[in-house]
Order: sequence, then structure tokens, then C-alpha cells
Amino acid sequence: PQRTDAMGKAAFDIDLDRFEQGTNRLRIFTQGFEAGEGRSVSAGAATLDSPLSWMIGHKADGDLGHLNKGSERHVTFIGIDPALKPIALDDLNIRLVERQYVSTLVKQPDGTYRFQSVEQRKQHYERPFSIPQDGARYPLPTDQPGDFQLELTGASGRIVSRVAYTVVGARNLAADLEKNAELRLTLNKADYRPGEEIELAFTAP
Repeated sequence: PQRTDAMGKAAFDIDLDRFEQGTNRLRIFTQGFEAGEGRSVSAGAATLDSPLSWMIGHKADGDLGHLNKGSERHVTFIGIDPALKPIALDDLNIRLVERQYVSTLVKQPDGTYRFQSVEQRKQHYERPFSIPQDGARYPLPTDQPGDFQLELTGASGRIVSRVAYTVVGARNLAADLEKNAELRLTLNKADYRPGEEIELAFTAP
């Protein structure tokens, strides 16, 4: 709760120190009531808070949630300054990380133990990367199925951009069957017409 001043303004002190340093989206919703009455007005706003003097945006040339093995898909990265003007960025690294899940025995707050799925990250490669002022178009690796993240890091090692995508297709997971604890299913699109074929991919223990 906050009361407006003579100019009709109110200030809220929002402590961001409790969050991990990085780029965060701040959304606020306010509802104002007239004193002594139940009538009210409401409004919302959103902004980005970042410790960086620049940001990186990305845009894919298609859906990233269901890519067939060996298919082509590209992501374009662009650097922008606080005025949203395109800029060139050097001294970046790009790395490909695969997300896998294993079943792990975890101690609960009440002292008991139970199995739960824990994400593990397997890095495939990391190499230098730069973004020209007009952007950089990068092909996503789709040579093997799995859940992947393409990450860009700055000179300090901080992640400045992350693109998640899923590649579907047959894969020999015999060595991982005892450890893989996730049952997942993906569809090739969100909506279907009556009588249309549905293409799906599933991963099971």
C-alpha cells in the first residue's frame, strides 16, 4: 500500500538486490482507490533492467520447439545500445549445450529421501563469436536429437543471450535409459485441422 502525494504521485522502493545479477523483466500492476470510496483505476507497465550497456536480441526463421534431425534452421543475432540502435559486438563466445535429465536421490526438508529429476548440462563446443552491426546469421546444429541451448557469453563469461531448441528423430539412447528419468512429448505444431496427421516425438525411460 502507498498513498499519493499532493501531485498525485506515489513511489515504490523495489529491491532488486535479492535477484541474481543479469537482465530481468520487471512488470508492475497498480490499482488506485479514491480515499473513502470503492471506485478504482488500474494500470500496468513493464521494463527491462540490465547491468549491461548493450543487449543482444535474436530471431529464428521458424519454430524451434520441433526440428527434424538434419533440417535447416537459422537464428539471427543483433546487438543494440540503450537507444535500440544496432551496434557491432566483438569478444563474444558461442557455445552449444545439451540439456539432459537424470533421476537423483534428493533429501527432502522433512529428512526423507525421494528420487527427482535433475537437469545436467553437457557442453558440445565453445568458440569465439562476433556480431556485425547488421547482425549475424547462425545455423543451428541439428545433426542429433535432443534438447539444446545455444548460448552467447561476454568477456566476463556472463550469458548475454540464450536460444533453446529441440531436435527430434531416432537416437540410440541405450546407454542413457537407466539414468534418463524424463517422459517428454513434442508436437510439430500447435494446431491441427480435422483429419490432419499429427507428427510427434517422445522420449521415455
